[in-house]
Amino acid sequence: MAALAIVASGFLIALTPATPAAAGGCVIPDPFCNVYNNASGYVTVVDDWCSSTDDPIRGDTWPEGCSGKPTSVAPGGVGKDKDGFLARAGCITSGYKMSGIFYTDVTPFSYDYTYNNGWWHRFHDDEYIIVESITCPRQIPPPVSDPLTAPQNLRVYDKTSNTITLAWDVQGGTYYRVYRGGTEVGVTQGALYRDASLASSTTYSYTVKACRWGETCLASYLAATTNAGSGSGSSPQNGQADMIGLYNDNTLHWYPGKGDSTFWSARDLGTANFKLMDFQDINSDGKADMIAIYNDNTLHWYPGKGDSTFWSARDLGTANFKLMSFKDINSDGKADMIGLYNDNTLHWYPGKGDGTFSSARDLGTANFKLMDFQDINSDGKADMIAIYNDNTLHWYPGKGDGTFWSARDLGTANFKLMDFQDINSDGKADMIGLYNDDTLHWYPGKGDGTFWSARYMDIAHFKLMTFANIG
Repeated sequence: MAALAIVASGFLIALTPATPAAAGGCVIPDPFCNVYNNASGYVTVVDDWCSSTDDPIRGDTWPEGCSGKPTSVAPGGVGKDKDGFLARAGCITSGYKMSGIFYTDVTPFSYDYTYNNGWWHRFHDDEYIIVESITCPRQIPPPVSDPLTAPQNLRVYDKTSNTITLAWDVQGGTYYRVYRGGTEVGVTQGALYRDASLASSTTYSYTVKACRWGETCLASYLAATTNAGSGSGSSPQNGQADMIGLYNDNTLHWYPGKGDSTFWSARDLGTANFKLMDFQDINSDGKADMIAIYNDNTLHWYPGKGDSTFWSARDLGTANFKLMSFKDINSDGKADMIGLYNDNTLHWYPGKGDGTFSSARDLGTANFKLMDFQDINSDGKADMIAIYNDNTLHWYPGKGDGTFWSARDLGTANFKLMDFQDINSDGKADMIGLYNDDTLHWYPGKGDGTFWSARYMDIAHFKLMTFANIG
């Protein structure tokens, strides 16, 4: 019989029909009952099944006591007369299940077990499998000796009218499954998870499970309520990103956010002789603090009260920074301090979560004019965004461990000030830039590291500017 050319969703394979298998094997000629491996890695297959149902069988090895012999199909190879295949742990296995007398019924599959055990999947005599790709974004960690515990210090790290960010203390060799009301909404190895697209003024029940390979898990529980929406009254609503600007005359003003990229009228916070400033919760009490460097290079921390006011300053010593930012860049749930010195060396001070910081880690030389740290591609890891002295804007995707991937050039940005924050409450970080002519522009974030075209906001005679929820 002549060879058949089968085309399905862009791939081409040549298949030669064969005589029916012997008794007990496949009762339909090739290509049925086969597994075709178009991926770059091996595929494990089995020639029998261990159940009378089609339910997948969990496990990275074929269960003891089950009939059938597992074998491997090399890249480009064919496993003939099989009953199932393994989508393995730590990987995403994608391809097609083919059926129909003319091979016209194509069912795509993608089994994502990045944070899971492997599963064996069954197919029948009138079907065959084409495995197109196997990607393994996460390696299975080595065993750890310390006993698994439920997530410790589970807390609300941040919340708005439509987001709740949970935090907990990380344990080595562990990943975390997050459930809202019994439905799994995410999996992470880090110490933070932001749940978005929620209803305002609504209470949600969360379960966070600490898990290890073999799917041994222990759970902690928490209920959290989103803030009220922006409303239409005359008073600002808590929970939105606010704008804080230091004017050229050193007066500090707070513009409460409405959550729709606009702001209420300014509140005067007094005189502030700051050279640099940022707002971030550095003592893990759920309230944004104000951190500032004075013109004499002394660093001060003003603990936040959660109502846009602050307690008296704590002197943190001298900091010869020309740029400064506070963000959790190693995914431990504690805000870190990142400072660019006058000699253009960039240093990271891991936060202890109590308003103090560990010793500096040198991150190398950085010829930055401006910089900020924010998750702009919605992967839960803080990225570094910087403008060079030649006004080119670069994005360094975060790895979640205090380091970053190579830079992506985002074009030219003639900003004298910039910040990244979700100011329209869609769960995506936006870019806000103040140009040299003091025009303020908002670039809505797409959540993938890019931004929509600019929206003109207003004239702002700021010499320092940041966006944060301070009250």
